[in-house]
Amino acid sequence: MNNDRKPGMNKREKMLVMAAVALAIVVLGLQFVILPLNKEVGLRRDIYEGLSMEALEIEDNLIREEVIVQTHRKAQADVEEASLIYPKKLPNEEIDRVMTRLCMSSGLSPRSLQIGVPAAVKISDVTGGRREADAFCTVAISMGLSGDYYSLRSLIDEVNRTENLRITKFTFNMNANSSSAFSVTFEMTMLAQ
Repeated sequence: MNNDRKPGMNKREKMLVMAAVALAIVVLGLQFVILPLNKEVGLRRDIYEGLSMEALEIEDNLIREEVIVQTHRKAQADVEEASLIYPKKLPNEEIDRVMTRLCMSSGLSPRSLQIGVPAAVKISDVTGGRREADAFCTVAISMGLSGDYYSLRSLIDEVNRTENLRITKFTFNMNANSSSAFSVTFEMTMLAQ
């Protein structure tokens, strides 16, 4: 036997051991460092995406809520504006009093008065299409009046300055004594509440 061998490893064995150690380091690094980190990154990415979706939903809900609040504020402003122009629904006695004063302040003498039944009307019909709601009602008021032309002209001018009142029908009869009889139908718009 040949005992010329030195104790230890030859060059080839050293290379094999170094390759095995390097391979072990790579495998252990993958197993215990890279793969757990990759799983952690994936979990964090999923959490981030979930939170991003929740944030988008919350932002969308906030935008919707803001739109609803703005719409509600606009509707409230419209009602407040309308309540400045249009009176609350008046009882017949108050309508009688208002119309009689209006005619008498114009120099006309009321002879007869008929007040119709209030009918619901959409706000768009009243305000030119801004809002659709049954917040208003109209009532037809027929009056028999007597007086002269200038008094009638004064009444028409006064009605034209009033936002909630308009003349819908008018008939005129001239008497021999220069006094005239008029039949006027008004339409009064009021808040339905």
